[in-house]
Amino acid sequence: MRSENPFSVPPLTPDDWAFASRDAMGEYISRGGVIQLRSARGCGGHCAFCTHSGEQKHPLQMRSLRLIADEMESLIEAGYPPVFNFTDDEFGDTERIGELCTLLRQRRIRAAFSLELRPQTVLKTAQKDWLALHEGGLCRIFTGLESLNPDTLRCWNKPHNPEALLQAIRVCKSSGILCETGYILFHARSTRQGIMEETARLRREDMFNPKTALSRMILYPGSHLHAERAARGTVFEPLAPNAEVLYLKWKKDLGELFKAWGKLALRLPGAACRDYLASGAAELPLLRAWLDRVNALAYAKITGQEVTAEETELLLRKIQAVTGGIPS
Repeated sequence: MRSENPFSVPPLTPDDWAFASRDAMGEYISRGGVIQLRSARGCGGHCAFCTHSGEQKHPLQMRSLRLIADEMESLIEAGYPPVFNFTDDEFGDTERIGELCTLLRQRRIRAAFSLELRPQTVLKTAQKDWLALHEGGLCRIFTGLESLNPDTLRCWNKPHNPEALLQAIRVCKSSGILCETGYILFHARSTRQGIMEETARLRREDMFNPKTALSRMILYPGSHLHAERAARGTVFEPLAPNAEVLYLKWKKDLGELFKAWGKLALRLPGAACRDYLASGAAELPLLRAWLDRVNALAYAKITGQEVTAEETELLLRKIQAVTGGIPS
């Protein structure tokens, strides 16, 4: 019997999902892309700025690892390269990653993949476990550092210790895994002095880039912060006057470098996967070298070092020449 209320029909669970249609993926892969997969819906965290924190009806739901391995295997059999990026906000714990590695090994599938992990998972993972996961195909992770200030993290309902997470990230990197981090530099608690101090620390930790420099708290509808602070039509969280002035200046100074960085960063998941499979191919080191140049120039600009317009334009032209692949 058909329901009179179409919205009362329960949503599909992750195991009900059909394999995605990828008829046009060949062109994307040829330009340096990577196959995007989903392994779950939702997130087990409760970050105040995230829409998942308000999704009480649909908590974290995991997709069967067997079905994930089936999809990966079918794509490889269809002739696509074994390079994958999981787009979930949370893949799960390292035990789940290890189980996927075991499934792939049992099927004699040699693949490389990247995924996102919550800070709590990164914090409790030992180097021997990272090494085992890397051997099984894990080549890149993304995690949300978000702030170096413990008080700010507590306000966002993120209880991790930032210094401990920085050390855990170093351990992950030393295991051969590329590790990228999310960060929110501009928010309601930001001060000009604090922004400059955090920026300097991020630069020392090799975590500074134009995206970080322009990262500003967005009040997403459905998040706790949106419910608390958003006025009608508000998108960004209001800043203190001196922080607002600084943000607008950086946005103007770094606009073109931000676009160039984005074109390069889009290639990182695929480059990390191909570097892993090819045992040291040149693509990833070259890409990271270009990113390092963009990051250094961006940092020089915002810290008042002398940077000529010609120097910036030359770098942008060179990046345009090497990013003729994936569009921004």
